Amino acid sequence: MTVDFLDDDESLEGYARTVARAFVDYPFMFRVFKDTPGSKEDWIYELAIRSAKARHASGGRTLVVRADGKIVAGANVAVPISPGMEVSPAWFEEFLHEAGPTAHDFFTRFIAVVESVELPQPNVYLVMIGVDPNFQGQGVGKMLIEKVMDMAREVPDCKGVGLDTEDEVNVRIYERCGFKVTAERQIDDLPVYVMWRSME
Repeated sequence: MTVDFLDDDESLEGYARTVARAFVDYPFMFRVFKDTPGSKEDWIYELAIRSAKARHASGGRTLVVRADGKIVAGANVAVPISPGMEVSPAWFEEFLHEAGPTAHDFFTRFIAVVESVELPQPNVYLVMIGVDPNFQGQGVGKMLIEKVMDMAREVPDCKGVGLDTEDEVNVRIYERCGFKVTAERQIDDLPVYVMWRSME
């Protein structure tokens, strides 16, 4: 298996399909898209595509893991914004409008909760990481995380890498990769764990 950066639109689609398969049963996505018409997997795919494009426009990167040429995992990574660059929220507002009021309300509350946790700056943030269910438990996620740490080492004065998860099982996985829970919050009945791995 190899880890590299997303390099073309075809790979972007492969990344988004993989992430959609990985997240289709994820508790957070269930709550976001529970009242949205159509396939939940298709909505997650669309979110992954638009999010990756927006991150790329602001200097972020998307990593993919390939096995025999097929994308089996991916990670969307936010980096500190360079002077003169900015992330436009327009794509996200448009997406939430299309997804409906339940998705809009839940995502808005989720972002407020995550942003209420102050992490050391500057940092790299692991926005989304997903592994094809057929490749889970094989160290693929750890490969991606180590590549994200390599990216963070290239950011001047970077203090570390942050992420959030809404699944307690994932907390244990991330802890084995060197992350620690820095804050635990709640949205309705859904726990939100904000985690941090220092560069030190």
